[in-house]
Amino acid sequence: MRSVEGWYAIFQTLSVIFVMLTAGAGAGTIITGYIANRRQAKAIAEANIKAGETGQEVARLQVSVAEAERKRADAERALLELQENLEPRVINGEQRERFLFLMEPLPKGKIEMRFAAGNSEASRFASTLGEMFKEAGCEVELPALGVNSASAGTVGIALRIKDNKAIPPHSVSLQKALERIGIESPAQVESADRPLESDVVRVYVYAKG
Repeated sequence: MRSVEGWYAIFQTLSVIFVMLTAGAGAGTIITGYIANRRQAKAIAEANIKAGETGQEVARLQVSVAEAERKRADAERALLELQENLEPRVINGEQRERFLFLMEPLPKGKIEMRFAAGNSEASRFASTLGEMFKEAGCEVELPALGVNSASAGTVGIALRIKDNKAIPPHSVSLQKALERIGIESPAQVESADRPLESDVVRVYVYAKG
């Protein structure tokens, strides 16, 4: 049997060893915890960077998709406008009936039909309008005559009178009735180099606008 002093010395030694081991374990925990935190922080930072790059890429793709959609819409609109410009003008049944109804109580008179020379679509539409004016009770000079446009790019329908101080009543009738069926027809005084009787309205049909 060991003496009490002997056991005391042994326990003291073991206590010192235990304290050293505890201190070492604590230090190891602190150091390894620090390293682990550093690694986690680095991993999180790298993940955030990647997420940011991914977000930027997504944003760039969204911008590209939006731009492509805008260009597609523009191209589709341009194609529709081209198709509309290529289609010849017509007077449908509803427009004709409405025009005749509107003209019935209004003044009628003499009309001369003109169209842009060399434009077959304008020629056909001038004939269509002339026949409708005639059906409404106007005295229409047909067939329509082709004339050179006053300026390049002139489009639509125009009315011409001799003098704005003596406006033929049926010029107002025509203008208002045409407007009510969707056809704008501004009126002006005819140029001096194209003589016109004071009781005549000259209707010009230019290229489709």
